[in-house]
Amino acid sequence: MNKRVNRTAVLISLLLTVPVLASNSLLKCIVGQDEYQPAEPGQVTMKGFLCGRVEVNREGRLKKHIKEEHLLAGFRKRPGSHPWIGEHVGKWLHAATLAYLNEPSDIALEHKIKRIAEGLMACQMNDGYIGTYAREDRWSLGKGRGWDVWVHKYCLIGLLSYYQMTGDQRALQTCQRAADLLIETFGEGKMDILAAGTHAGMASTSVLEPMSVLYQLTGEPKYRKFCEYVIRRADAGPKLLTNIEKTRTVQSVGNKKAYEMMSNYVGLVEHWRATGYQRGLRAAELAWESIKNENIFITGAPDAHEHFSEPHTLTPTGHCTETCVQVTWIQLTWQLLRATGKARYAEMLHHHIYNHMLAAQQPDGINWCYFTTMEGKKEYGPAVHCCGSSGPRAIALIPTFAYMTGANKLAVNLYETSEFKGKISGVDVTLKQRTDYPWDGDVHIDVEVDQPVEFELQLLVPRFVQSGDIRVFGARQKTPVKASEYASVKRRWSGKTEIVLQFDMHVVAHERNGRYALTRGPIVLALEKVESQDMMAHEVIPDLSYLKHQGRRTAFEPGAHHPIRIKGKRVSGEAEGSHGKVTLLFRPYCEAGVSGEAISVWLPKLPPGKGKNLSEAIKRFAPGWKIAHCGHDMNPGLFAEKRGRKGVLVTHPLDREHGCVLSRKDDVPIGKRTTLQLTVGNDERGDWMLIVKADGKELLRKLIGKNTTDNGWTEFAVDLTAYAGRSVKLELINQANGWSFEAGHWAKIAMVSN
Repeated sequence: MNKRVNRTAVLISLLLTVPVLASNSLLKCIVGQDEYQPAEPGQVTMKGFLCGRVEVNREGRLKKHIKEEHLLAGFRKRPGSHPWIGEHVGKWLHAATLAYLNEPSDIALEHKIKRIAEGLMACQMNDGYIGTYAREDRWSLGKGRGWDVWVHKYCLIGLLSYYQMTGDQRALQTCQRAADLLIETFGEGKMDILAAGTHAGMASTSVLEPMSVLYQLTGEPKYRKFCEYVIRRADAGPKLLTNIEKTRTVQSVGNKKAYEMMSNYVGLVEHWRATGYQRGLRAAELAWESIKNENIFITGAPDAHEHFSEPHTLTPTGHCTETCVQVTWIQLTWQLLRATGKARYAEMLHHHIYNHMLAAQQPDGINWCYFTTMEGKKEYGPAVHCCGSSGPRAIALIPTFAYMTGANKLAVNLYETSEFKGKISGVDVTLKQRTDYPWDGDVHIDVEVDQPVEFELQLLVPRFVQSGDIRVFGARQKTPVKASEYASVKRRWSGKTEIVLQFDMHVVAHERNGRYALTRGPIVLALEKVESQDMMAHEVIPDLSYLKHQGRRTAFEPGAHHPIRIKGKRVSGEAEGSHGKVTLLFRPYCEAGVSGEAISVWLPKLPPGKGKNLSEAIKRFAPGWKIAHCGHDMNPGLFAEKRGRKGVLVTHPLDREHGCVLSRKDDVPIGKRTTLQLTVGNDERGDWMLIVKADGKELLRKLIGKNTTDNGWTEFAVDLTAYAGRSVKLELINQANGWSFEAGHWAKIAMVSN
């Protein structure tokens, strides 16, 4: 591998986010002046909880699990087996480069990076093409196509990462040839780049980011001119600038596809960095504000089941936020933090990383969720899909924003046993942290300088802090503490200075739309088990009286995955009140359900008397089944006839968030094929969502409406054979789909074994 030139170089790309080890003289065009620079390679050493996740990411997914043959197969034998199979190698090179720079002693990873980068460069065709499509299908839309520019984007990202790590000119030249082919292909009087990408063209216009980096590295005007063309087309089609400026909501941009849309806003910030394009930076800030205000879960992740959901929907079940969306949200937030220095971006990174981002990564570092639900079972897997390739990029990024430097200032964004060594105002500064954060709120910091120097130390105060204290030994005045802001310690530092942070952590209940979620400090909790009781999450509520008196004393217990036990109450089956004390076993959402347990972040909060009693109706219709959370609307009950069927049970969701639940625990026999057979229908004026679960795992989710039924009815046979020899809890949910005529019609519920 080419010898690295200079370990004091800076980060130049925040989507790539690769600390440059080549000479600073490589940077030809940097106009936008960032408020912060990430810590350089070798400046940060981490040893705490986050470090563990970073290490298994490097050792597990990147170094051992992902194979060179799979990453390069689509290039070595065109066409590739999947329309965007070519993205994986670029994502891997980006993540692996970051991981290596975090641990430069990992020679095995260094060699693997070199092999894969050189293998990719060898696959470039004579005209500069570095995609996976057959020549006749290049740049085209249609079935199985439309991702060619997208793949080139990721190849550029991967090889620019490699170039910035090594200074290998071959990588830069490969990128230039690919970029020149894009310029030759797209532009005024040529092919329209919008016509070469899916999702209103946003997939292809997201190439803006690496093209802006290429302009920064080369200073060649043709790359800047092409970036300006891409921006014009992005605003002509999906209207990334005009619509966000007019409406202040991402709901009006493109087709609301979150991953591709945010990738474009990341590119606009990078283009601002290269050219000073203020309108692009402002548009990215407006998009970020829209997502934060309308689409953010309690866990810090966007509510985007690939596309952004309607504002304030925040449905925690089923296909919660896609991992690709999470990673791009982190990249956009990180870009804006670096550009503006505003604490709200640092606080969002802090909160998101500790919760939904880490929840998507199984602690073994190999398996990832495509979607990471907050209710049910997390579906981890080793597959090499878009999300499994994106996730490692965010994890490898963590050390680069633990500490950041600016003009005469040092920011601390993450609390972790760690060490920073670098120069501030030309003076060698060492900062050491000792802490068990995020499990408790005590942080001990030592700041040591080689000679007296004046600079500002900025300590992020996380959003959960209601009370806390920052003591700087030797200081005459207290340091003000305000949640979601930086606490500023500006002084003349000399010798060694001790600082103690004490953030009070207690269990807090958060209410939304009739449901409760619990947090302790920065950590969102998830219910994993109701101890000594055969009950599910929707049958219990937290004991608010207990939390009021004991919440400050309730702490994480010793043991794997940090259990925490909280008193709760049982909710009666018909929601006519709550009774019976129970113990609720919670774990951090980022660690809950890693062994296949069903979890729930949001628990019901059902007022006494709410819900209709259908116990007699369900006994007559389906003996052995129970019913809970049935609303009063549309006159639920057992009817002699509905829409041509006799003996029909009618149910209705309790509200927009709480579906009506039919449940039963039954034994699945061994040696037979067992199915749950259902005949269900809808009111002719509306539709509803049928959800079938077994032991909390979702087996079926189908819309029941006029376009999915025959004369108002449809049948399903849900296979339960996998549960043979077990006693399984079945749940059938009549879930709202909007809020218009949501009644569920049930003509048959039967478990059949053959």
